[in-house]
Amino acid sequence: MNYCEEIFFNYPISIIWELTNSCLSRCIYCSGGFADKDKTKELSTEEKKKLVKELINNKIFAINLSGGEPFLCNDLEWIVDELTNNEIQVLIATTGLVYKEELLRKLCSNPFVSFNISLDSFNVEINDLHRGCDGTVDQVEKFIQAVNKFSNGRIFVALECVLTQKNIESIDEYIEKVKKLSVSEIRFQSVVTMNQATFNQKLSITEEQRIEAEKKVEQWNSRITDKHINFVDQSNTIEVSFRKGRNWGGILSPEGDLMVSVYLPYLFGNIRDEGSLKAAWDKGFSRAWLNSKTYDDIEKIHTVTDIEALCKKYEWRKLRL
Repeated sequence: MNYCEEIFFNYPISIIWELTNSCLSRCIYCSGGFADKDKTKELSTEEKKKLVKELINNKIFAINLSGGEPFLCNDLEWIVDELTNNEIQVLIATTGLVYKEELLRKLCSNPFVSFNISLDSFNVEINDLHRGCDGTVDQVEKFIQAVNKFSNGRIFVALECVLTQKNIESIDEYIEKVKKLSVSEIRFQSVVTMNQATFNQKLSITEEQRIEAEKKVEQWNSRITDKHINFVDQSNTIEVSFRKGRNWGGILSPEGDLMVSVYLPYLFGNIRDEGSLKAAWDKGFSRAWLNSKTYDDIEKIHTVTDIEALCKKYEWRKLRL
């Protein structure tokens, strides 16, 4: 396929910025292995200030601040202030397990802020297994209550549920529970095995289970009017992006590494090495989906099982290109 120069963006329109490796959870299916990473290699506050200024000057549209756990990043407050003061939409992806009340109250009054909260099951045993720590369901419910209290129910809140063999049969129960909460959206997706622990526990769902789950989610979405219920197929997301060949933004790790997807085992450079996100973008990250070193691998991806096979092929490691 021939790609015209015009289809490539001059700068990312949106990025996922993993602010920190710090995290209270040790999620069994974690794609980043954040809890075990060296925190001293993260971008410094000065480097973050430089990046935020660049993002603003290049008029980025939206940013997803994640981690690790973004509420454990000491720079979260000023980063959100700077971005939203320039009318940049900010979604904070959190475990909901930790927050400072004063900061959360401030964030909930900001019209440019929304939240994506991880909760895989209302069954305490299952959710604690997924998160790798205890008391997670109660903490998440308290977090949702606090957000609704501080925002008077006006802020966008999404719950994200990763489906494994432990909770695949509980979709109906999950939605019935969420119906009682002030939540705007429910996002389901099947687990993507990206580490040995997930592989050993055989948590992946089958393609048949995924298809049935997606049908069930669609049926629920057609019946409920006050919440959007949606199934995200990560393999389809990768397929579509690969077919279009156009990078919209990508993911920035706490150390400054660049990825087009957290579910692919590749690092496409580092903003420290290149001097800026713009420099890395111009050097080739804008065309990362067409990279000759990854093209043949990604071309074979049609299902989540294909993604898992690719990650296993490279022994669950990220390859620096």
